[in-house]
Amino acid sequence: MRTLTQYFVARYLTLFAAILAASTLTIVIVETLLNYDVIFGMNEGGAGLLTYVFLRVPSYYLRDLIPVAAFGASFFSLGLAVRWFEITALKAGGISPHRAALPLLAVAALLSLCAFGVNETIVTGATRAWNEQQQAADEQLVFRRRAFWYHKGSIVYNIMGSDPATHTLRGVEIIRRTPRGRLELDILAERATVAKDGTWHLENATVRHFTPDRPEEPTRIEFGVTMDIHISDDRDLLLRQTDAGSLPLPELVAYIERYGGDDEPASRTNRERLRTLLHQRLSEPVLVLLFTLLAVPLALRATPGGGLGPTSLYAVGTLGLFFLARSVTIALATDGIMPGAATVWGVLCLFALWGCLGLWRTAR
Repeated sequence: MRTLTQYFVARYLTLFAAILAASTLTIVIVETLLNYDVIFGMNEGGAGLLTYVFLRVPSYYLRDLIPVAAFGASFFSLGLAVRWFEITALKAGGISPHRAALPLLAVAALLSLCAFGVNETIVTGATRAWNEQQQAADEQLVFRRRAFWYHKGSIVYNIMGSDPATHTLRGVEIIRRTPRGRLELDILAERATVAKDGTWHLENATVRHFTPDRPEEPTRIEFGVTMDIHISDDRDLLLRQTDAGSLPLPELVAYIERYGGDDEPASRTNRERLRTLLHQRLSEPVLVLLFTLLAVPLALRATPGGGLGPTSLYAVGTLGLFFLARSVTIALATDGIMPGAATVWGVLCLFALWGCLGLWRTAR
């Protein structure tokens, strides 16, 4: 029995590694072809390509590639065993086909733990680095207007991103207008540090002075300016605008507790969006085990000695249905229409029940 376990576990892990590597390579090739101008427009040659690949692929695809690779590995491990009459031989020896599936489920549980570690280290790190790189590219385009706007009196602030851990703001633009709304001062700074009293410390800022009453006067520009501007007594006023998706889970939990919002409708929606994101992140490693559970009964339904084509189509359809249901329900939960935790875990439980029902049917 130990030999049987080692045999199927070795096949499962080999196929998992092969599928993960092949799918990653395919995405790299497609990304390179579709975004050739962007990649090589960095003027960094091969280094730019490596930076693009090693940041974009993990941040955009790795969370889904790992469970999909687990699905394919479990499906082909048992599907090929059925096709090559190995499962028939097990039945002839009085061994249930589920005996071959149990080691795969156990390994999938361990891979779920590994996926959790990868998501919270490699994926979150790549996501944060990718976001920072994109923001840096935007800054080179004279601070493309996006992210967060804040208005106080005659001054308007535009913030591209923030880091609550270091109390810094990225991509800061400060615009001061006259009481009649005419532009008087424009300040651009790559970074600002927020002090405890709410003062922003700007370094290497570019300051443009305008003369509203005499528009024919040339604009006076100062470069490399260091200055302090008092914005608000609330130090955390704008730091809550950070990209929550790039935070590790402990920081995300702390972020939700601190910036979850009050009982206003907009704040409740924001709080529900953050909670949905939290439960989505918690559930992602579980997909490795869930997809293995879904693949096992599908593979055991294959015809001995026949091809895996019809069963493969059914398997792909099952994956497509899951991702469709997950995407729709998460979108509804993000908009506050459905509760986030119940929605995210409800879909997983529903498909887990489907997988268990499929296992029970193959046992009859």
